[in-house]
Amino acid sequence: MKFNRSLIIVFIFCALFFSCGEKDKQQSDDQFGDEIEASLQAFENRKKYSSFTDDILKSIPDDRLEMAVIDYITDIRLKGNYKEEYRIIKSLSKGMKYTYITWALEGEVNNGGFIQYFYNSSGMFAGELVEALHNIKAFKTEKIASEAITVYNKERALHEKVKKDGSMKSFISSYGESELGRLDELFYKSGEDLSRLRITYIRSNPEQFITE
Repeated sequence: MKFNRSLIIVFIFCALFFSCGEKDKQQSDDQFGDEIEASLQAFENRKKYSSFTDDILKSIPDDRLEMAVIDYITDIRLKGNYKEEYRIIKSLSKGMKYTYITWALEGEVNNGGFIQYFYNSSGMFAGELVEALHNIKAFKTEKIASEAITVYNKERALHEKVKKDGSMKSFISSYGESELGRLDELFYKSGEDLSRLRITYIRSNPEQFITE
């Protein structure tokens, strides 16, 4: 799974839009566009780490910590070798696994719901998902994800048929046939800040993220 640039733009746009006050709302489209582009450039030019020590982890601000860990996993450990994604992620420390698995869930469900999560490679980690969510104390999401896994297993024939077909038409039509949409809505409305929970977990368990 790769971090899609278009999704980054959406996330940055939402963050800017919902955080703005009346003054910001009166900005011109060009000014607002400049803010989005500046935020995107800052993201793309962010500092990346090839290893972590206790001092390095402490030096990274909270708002950059989660992405620093994800960058390390994707750039240093995976290195674009997504054919070996499952084996490589399984070989990581528990903290690294929990961070990656829950981050992947959040990205997939926010983008296309649980159907997309199970359809894409992220779904291969469904067997470890409940444990990961429980350990970062995402208890609301844990309950929702557990039910989603139950629904998926009940509908397995449908989803395997869609994967085998491989067409966009078949994929889109599955949204009307599956019960997973109900769980998408629960996920979106849960109010659980998974990013904050991951950051708290990393801060509380630095030994699981030290690489040297």
